[in-house]
Amino acid sequence: MLRLETRGPENGICNICGTFSRLTDDHIPPKGVPLVGQTYMHKLAASLGAARPGSGRLFQRGVKYRSICSSCNSRVLGGSFDPTLIGLCNDLHTTLPQQVHLPITLNVKINRLIRAFVGHILSHGIGHYRIGEFSSHLTDYLIDESLAVPADLRAYTWIYPYKAQVVAQGLGSIFDYRDLANPFVFSMIKFYPIAFLCSVGDLPQKESRFVSRVDHLSTTGIDDKADLTLNRSYIPAERWPEAPGKNGAVFHNDLGTIAVPAVRR
Repeated sequence: MLRLETRGPENGICNICGTFSRLTDDHIPPKGVPLVGQTYMHKLAASLGAARPGSGRLFQRGVKYRSICSSCNSRVLGGSFDPTLIGLCNDLHTTLPQQVHLPITLNVKINRLIRAFVGHILSHGIGHYRIGEFSSHLTDYLIDESLAVPADLRAYTWIYPYKAQVVAQGLGSIFDYRDLANPFVFSMIKFYPIAFLCSVGDLPQKESRFVSRVDHLSTTGIDDKADLTLNRSYIPAERWPEAPGKNGAVFHNDLGTIAVPAVRR
């Protein structure tokens, strides 16, 4: 089992609603998503043609934050949005082992799904309520269920057959040194079996070929459904996009966490 260290005051400003109250810690990934062992993960990665999961250094202690009030934790995330995310993860887990290299299409409540991802990203860190314009746009979208995704927001998702759990805000990436004038700023969350990235502005075309853009599926009806199609014939590298390629660079801050659960065979 992964031992967790909890950081943050017992009382403070909620990252989502901004009220001062007793703070609770957010569960990333949410309880109810599939838990699998390392042997299964290696076999799955091989069947998908993905790179073998890296061994790397095993983090024996992860970090979680007291960052949101109990109402936002249980009612907003746990009650309204996480059930859709958990359902998607379990459906994807069931579908992935099938030996058919066709795209996977799942019908989901897309507006609840995107908000689940956004809510967990906003919950990461201490004292980050509406820090910056991007965070404020995401917060408005999360708490007002009548809104579609903001026009300047881009959201992408992809299959993630790896054990490392990654949450990060405000990373800056230069995918290619020949394009120094256009750094790409993004936030993301990754855990088996899915990953999500949001940004202001488009991913470079070369980087977006194998991920699915989902912001354009958003509507103003919170329970509207859409077909989410995921590419299973090519899986981005395990450390993409938080680690640079040979011709690029990624600029991190203190709002990133990577946790690798202890190996289960």
